[in-house]
Amino acid sequence: MKENQPTVYREIKEYFEYVEEDWGRNPPADVWRSGLEKNHGRQESREALTEETLGWLSGKEQGKDLMTIIWYRRRCVENGKTTVDSRYYLSNRGLDGEEAALIIRGHSTIENSLHGFLDGFFGDDACRSRTKHAAENLNVMRKAALHLLRKTAIPEKRFSVRRKMFRAAFSDDFLYRTLFG
Repeated sequence: MKENQPTVYREIKEYFEYVEEDWGRNPPADVWRSGLEKNHGRQESREALTEETLGWLSGKEQGKDLMTIIWYRRRCVENGKTTVDSRYYLSNRGLDGEEAALIIRGHSTIENSLHGFLDGFFGDDACRSRTKHAAENLNVMRKAALHLLRKTAIPEKRFSVRRKMFRAAFSDDFLYRTLFG
């Protein structure tokens, strides 16, 4: 949920702020917390809170299928500095906190790994195609190329995607094998 729907965003944010203030007296029934994760020199913890009683939400009529609002918060401690990132989500499924957290974490993992490959190998962020459908077409082509490169097996060695790209650029046989199996 982004701030492009300011009224609904504000209402959801205020609702969860109220829940957090009231947490000590009346803890929420459906909250999920991760354990402390330590990796890459930082410590992270996550929590997800869901709410399915949405009669109070003003934008509910527009999203008739809307069943759950989700608050997902990530705390990170790195080099003694703590950052807290809160995000809000809408779902057309009835979810508890754990289900919501798994879906959110899974989506961001896919998004981050795919984006990293597309930008790292194909310079996706630097692409300045703006005419008609060029940007969309190039994005589809890059994803297809990445898929083909990942699934191309080289029995004699383990090759990275970058090495496979380089090899395909200089070997017609390897390019053919990459494209057609």
